[in-house]
Amino acid sequence: MRAQTPDGSNLRISLLTCSKGDDIASDFGHSAIRVTDTISGQDIVFNYGTYDFEAPHFVLKFMRGQMDYLLSACYFQDFIRSYLLDNRAVSERELLLVPDDRMKVYATLVNAWQGPGRRYRYDYFRNNCATKIRDILLGPTSVIPELSTPEHTPEYTFRTAYGELYLYDVPWLMFGLDMLMGSLLDRPISFSEEMYLPCLLESNLSECAFLADGQPLLAERKILLENEPVEKNALAECLTSPEAVFSALCVIFVLLFLMARDKSRMVRVSSSIVHVIIGLVGVLMLFMWFGTEHYWTGANWNLLWASPLYLIPVFMRGSRRREWLIYVLTGISVLTMVLQCFIPQQLNGADMPIVVLLALIAAGTLLTRPSTYKKSKYKR
Repeated sequence: MRAQTPDGSNLRISLLTCSKGDDIASDFGHSAIRVTDTISGQDIVFNYGTYDFEAPHFVLKFMRGQMDYLLSACYFQDFIRSYLLDNRAVSERELLLVPDDRMKVYATLVNAWQGPGRRYRYDYFRNNCATKIRDILLGPTSVIPELSTPEHTPEYTFRTAYGELYLYDVPWLMFGLDMLMGSLLDRPISFSEEMYLPCLLESNLSECAFLADGQPLLAERKILLENEPVEKNALAECLTSPEAVFSALCVIFVLLFLMARDKSRMVRVSSSIVHVIIGLVGVLMLFMWFGTEHYWTGANWNLLWASPLYLIPVFMRGSRRREWLIYVLTGISVLTMVLQCFIPQQLNGADMPIVVLLALIAAGTLLTRPSTYKKSKYKR
């Protein structure tokens, strides 16, 4: 993998931006660098988004936030064929570099691919396939002349950026991420930080120009692949969204309560099921915060309404203490929803019907409490 001329005049370097796919691993799109040698005909794609499934304890490392990704190199035809098979769009923007700078970018990629820099510790927002390319072109570690950047007014947080640009049609994934990711995602991000997403890497780099002559960094976009739109049933998606599903559970609980002969038993069973699930979700959030190296799962305010303490009343026998614990935990959950505008974290819209269900269960517990509790204070 060598350039045919020492000055890089034979090289053509471009940014590849790929659309999102149909699975979780590809839901955030992809970025890569294409290097074409006009003399030898060599056409290589450098890809920072490769992960090694065969690495020891891959699943455990993934859960613990110890994921190592690789810089790989493949022929362009193999790269584009894989995206054709996955029905994903690919666009290209040539980097308008002078020959010497093309050679520097190429040498940086080759040295990283051949050396220890090939493997790196992955971070969703700070160290991924897009930010690795950004750092080669922009910022303190750039290998090309300094670029001018436009004045930037913060438009996104980390959370709103991926929510609005990539996860708008996968509400369950958005719901899961909103549950596990903490408040560290909810600050306005800079021009450079926005480039953690492939589409923002392309759009932001297109606004950069060389300080020396004002020439833009990127050429016009060229479409290499177009994806075939997949028809979706809007009604089915609406009815299966997290908000719809959890709202339906609230309605089901009310209907079962009205129809049940033994309302006390029905409430107790429902309480146990829901509180176990909520409590285990809280345990998972605590584990992701304190038991892993995932930086972004810390400071998670969802723990106010989805507390692990919901597990405690499940294992308590019928008593006033159990009831009051349910009332206190539910009250905190309700207050979290009511006062969420004061919480430094954006909560998911599907959280509200879950808390409504918790409130219905607490109300059912109050309505079906044994009358013997009321007589206890008259006993000697």
